[in-house]
Amino acid sequence: MVSSGTWNGGYVEGMGYVANDTYVYGNSTYPGQTSQDYYTFPDYVTSVSMDGANQVAGAIISKIPILGTATSYYAQEVGDMTRDIQAELLRKGYDGSSSFTIVRTSMGDSIKFSVYDANNGQLITSRTINTAGIWQ
Repeated sequence: MVSSGTWNGGYVEGMGYVANDTYVYGNSTYPGQTSQDYYTFPDYVTSVSMDGANQVAGAIISKIPILGTATSYYAQEVGDMTRDIQAELLRKGYDGSSSFTIVRTSMGDSIKFSVYDANNGQLITSRTINTAGIWQ
């Protein structure tokens, strides 16, 4: 809902509820911008291992020795971080009927992954990973 040019939170078609403190710049995948995706929990788990474009890019980059090693390490760390997020969601009681909005925000030398409950817009958890593959 927009009131006097200020977003107050509300339902967004294709995304569900979006909180009032959410910054949305579209669904861009360009560096330096924010992107977001809507997932059911099963879709989110599947998305970690099924990104075909990343698999193809990884196969090409792996042919360059030093770059391939660095890319492989970083991909492993992103995977570990994502599995940690999934484990936290399970510990908090989210299941196959749950839906999320995953927001990725570029922050210079790091990327922040924020997970929101798509039904009420509440932030559930977030992780940040830097270019060295260190996440927290």
